Amino acid sequence: MVAKENLHTFSEYMDFVQRPENADRRFELIDGEIKEMPPTLIRNSILASWFAVPFWDYIDSHIMAVSAPKAIYKITESNAFQPEMGLIAKARMGGWEGIEFPVAPELAVEVISPSEGPRDVVRKAQTYLQAGTKVVLAVFSDERLIDVYRLNTDGTVLINTLRDNAELTLDDVLPRFKVNLDKLFSVLDRLPTTK
Repeated sequence: MVAKENLHTFSEYMDFVQRPENADRRFELIDGEIKEMPPTLIRNSILASWFAVPFWDYIDSHIMAVSAPKAIYKITESNAFQPEMGLIAKARMGGWEGIEFPVAPELAVEVISPSEGPRDVVRKAQTYLQAGTKVVLAVFSDERLIDVYRLNTDGTVLINTLRDNAELTLDDVLPRFKVNLDKLFSVLDRLPTTK
């Protein structure tokens, strides 16, 4: 095993991302390493925005807040992620000031880019879950499927893959919330095709 040098703390990461030269760039802190995230594909950006729609009606009547892309969540002292969408209880969010949430979200939605390998996705989901996130949704736009990650009582990670017209339920985070995957992915059918 090779030792990693120059590992960064959350505070050092926040100083780095706030530099003027980094204003239009996206970084995450992954196990102490500051990593620049690739630009989001247009179709993934549209899908991420569309994904938030069914949550808005639900959270309007509940004590939750939805964050948009680029919102920074302090997951641990050596991990900070920027999910495409996060849900966090207003009581846990630490107020409306500042540029980062001080804790992991209850629900994290990550639209997976082609550059992210399967091990990266699983590792990130594990990190979220170990920090208190109840559910992580890894969304794969090309395959039109969602891997739903939850933590078992024994600490192992449970992965449930949903596809086609399956129904996504999130009772452990959002009681009585449900949405059909066909509805979530339907925005992709309205995008112009390339020739």
